Amino acid sequence: MTASLRTVCRAVAALLSGSLLAAPLLAQDPLALPDEGAPRTGLQLAIQLGLPFTTYRETPVVEGQEYTTVRGRSAFHVRASYHVLGATSVWLEGGQSERGSGVQLNGENAFDIRVNRWELLTGANVALRCLGPVCPSVDIGAGAARRREATLREPGSRRIVGTTDVALTEISAIAGVRLAARRWPQFALVLRHEEGLTDLRPDLANATVKSRSQYLGVSLLLGGR
Repeated sequence: MTASLRTVCRAVAALLSGSLLAAPLLAQDPLALPDEGAPRTGLQLAIQLGLPFTTYRETPVVEGQEYTTVRGRSAFHVRASYHVLGATSVWLEGGQSERGSGVQLNGENAFDIRVNRWELLTGANVALRCLGPVCPSVDIGAGAARRREATLREPGSRRIVGTTDVALTEISAIAGVRLAARRWPQFALVLRHEEGLTDLRPDLANATVKSRSQYLGVSLLLGGR
């Protein structure tokens, strides 16, 4: 397990353990006293901008070849969430991002794999009680991505040197936290881990290549309270 994955898992575990010590949150009723950290009733829309950090993992490892983490230029999503019960909401995100990985051959940076794709993600969100100036919530879900373009680029210059075969569709499992500011709850910091479940190179007989991504972003609630 990588250091970044361990960090995300520990953060989610800490937030979940804290939530077990508190009474369940109720949805915000505009006519009642607010329950800090609770979701608003009805449909909420937000725009979300972020940076994905992605690598590939291969089994078995090819001698002399290693995948490294590459930062995508951007990820843009529109998020819709709807309160269903207590502290729980369901959510749906659609948008686009750039993913990929660097490839090292015998310790030297050879090229970057860059994949532009459309994404659709869905799942459940559980709101936790505010901790100081932050109101956290936990996302759990799954996503599907459709490849638009897959290219090989020179490290640094981003000059295209060719194309590569990557699976047209990828399925991922998602876990993350959203940290909304108590004073400005329409703004939230988004931390997310995505574990790819799809073999991205089914044409390779002796290897299974899957993706692993971390995401750092900000979210702006439209028509926020």
